[in-house]
Amino acid sequence: MGFVDFLFLDQSSGTPLMSLVTYLLFAEASAIVFLSLPFQIKYRRSIAEFLITSPILKTFRTITLTTFSFVLLLLVDNLRRLNRLYNRRPVDLLTAENLHGQRTRAQRDFFILSFTLFCAVVLYQLQMVLLRMGRYRKERNALAEQVKSLGAEPIKVTGLAGAKGGKVVRAKEQ
Repeated sequence: MGFVDFLFLDQSSGTPLMSLVTYLLFAEASAIVFLSLPFQIKYRRSIAEFLITSPILKTFRTITLTTFSFVLLLLVDNLRRLNRLYNRRPVDLLTAENLHGQRTRAQRDFFILSFTLFCAVVLYQLQMVLLRMGRYRKERNALAEQVKSLGAEPIKVTGLAGAKGGKVVRAKEQ
């Protein structure tokens, strides 16, 4: 059995392409961890800036939207399968064991698909927050340049010891 067969032919699942959806879930989870946790990784900010300001980001958003639309269709198909399995009644013990296994796999697939869509929403919102932060950073830097060009001096504010952020400035008195 080749690698492509392993990816596309998941025999233990009733829902097709569950291996690919599981890999997508792992990729989303790692992207969420990479973008949201405040740990220090060398070149983390430059990679995040590249991802935010990249010109191919719009194409990437279109591709991911299409992919997650397909995952949503798989979720709807899985819900139909779950409904059909729970309406079926077993005839004997062998049929009951088989039905229980099918129900368990369908529930597992449902949770994987729904959590994948949930992670997609979280990742999209995180991307929007990062885009807003980049825009606010540009505005802050532009305002700092304006303040420098006006010749204002930074002043010390008491009670903010240890706080990080922009400097408070007071215009020069003439």
